[in-house]
Amino acid sequence: MKQHFPGFYTYTEQEQKDLIDKSTIVFGASVLLDLLKISYGNVFLDIVNEKIEKERLWLPYDTAWLYHERLAIVVDEQVKNVDSAATALNRLKDSFSDNGQHPYIHDTLKVDFYEMINKIKDALDEDRSFLLGHLNNSTLRSRIDELFQGRIGEPYEQNQLEQLYQESEERHKQRRHPSIDFSRSKNTRIRHHRLIVWKQIERYAKESKKPIVLVLNRITPNWFFIYNDAMVRPHQNLINEFIEDTKQNIYIITAHELIDKLTPQKTSDVNNLLAQLKNKPNFTFNQQTDLEDNIATAL
Repeated sequence: MKQHFPGFYTYTEQEQKDLIDKSTIVFGASVLLDLLKISYGNVFLDIVNEKIEKERLWLPYDTAWLYHERLAIVVDEQVKNVDSAATALNRLKDSFSDNGQHPYIHDTLKVDFYEMINKIKDALDEDRSFLLGHLNNSTLRSRIDELFQGRIGEPYEQNQLEQLYQESEERHKQRRHPSIDFSRSKNTRIRHHRLIVWKQIERYAKESKKPIVLVLNRITPNWFFIYNDAMVRPHQNLINEFIEDTKQNIYIITAHELIDKLTPQKTSDVNNLLAQLKNKPNFTFNQQTDLEDNIATAL
């Protein structure tokens, strides 16, 4: 039965290893953008450089496009988070400076508290400088650019994009993944990004006649079946559709899973990277709707 309905079965440990060792590795835009947010992004790139041959790396054109479109926005969001934390610290420090509000706190404890606050503020200042550096050619951005030099697919023509926009609308009505996701975006291309990328990956797999490992960093219902706050598996209809259309296998995993499987021997840097990569499910539909979608596609 697995031969006819592969999407309903998970790969064995050996099959997973073989796919990671031999397939084309494709990263989602969320993976590249998240590398700019975390402090162990260079460790991620070190592992990829060491464990994956460059000729096995590939990016859909629209993944690279969205990465550049969103880069400044992502940096701005993170800087605002840092600034918000710094403001909260200043308010806390000011409240403790008023002896009338806290007359029973010993001065020695206050000194220790102020020292800790100042250390945290210094760390936040470093984070702010680190993030703003990405707006120019930071080392991390340069390494990402170098990693995918010559490994980016061709874009679609405008008429092809228009056809995909229509298909994405229809898939959305049918609750068929992937389809519309970034629904709040006013940019039509971003709103239908996931289907565009999916079709570009299918095209590449057909032409190269190679299986695909798709690495994502957002656990959303557009890609995964999520139940009780846990990712169960990639959507079975995605796997079935891909294999039927391309005659190639596809393995969809998170960046956390990829790094975990590439590094059987964990250093402290790798463990810190894994902690930063791990994400909780990010829902765009409620769980009951997602469960109904999965039941519907199974019938």
